[in-house]
Amino acid sequence: MSNVEITGLDDIVNNLDQLIISEVAKQNAINAAANVYAEALEQVKFKHDGEKGTHLKDHVTFKKDQYDDHSTDVGYDKKGFYYRFVNNGTKYQPGQHFMEHVFDQQQEAMKQAMFDELKKDVDHHA
Repeated sequence: MSNVEITGLDDIVNNLDQLIISEVAKQNAINAAANVYAEALEQVKFKHDGEKGTHLKDHVTFKKDQYDDHSTDVGYDKKGFYYRFVNNGTKYQPGQHFMEHVFDQQQEAMKQAMFDELKKDVDHHA
């Protein structure tokens, strides 16, 4: 097996091709990390004009094999589209960058989810 040093999520994704792991296992690992991120995004709350907090959970989408390269997309449905203005800001309000903050906070959990999925494949083939 190759000796691969992994220090972050980008390294994990970039180095998956060097490991002797099935394409299905690689995709499952990426989907596991994306699922952790999506679940964390669902917990974000926003208040609108004095109303109770609204969770994003009704608007987060998690689409496996979204594109030709079989990548996974975590985002929002049509109604949730407006949360990008909260995240990125507008000329009237500064961005809160909650998507980036959630991603940073979940990095270790995402790495662990990927590791657990890859270990399942290795254990299965051992």
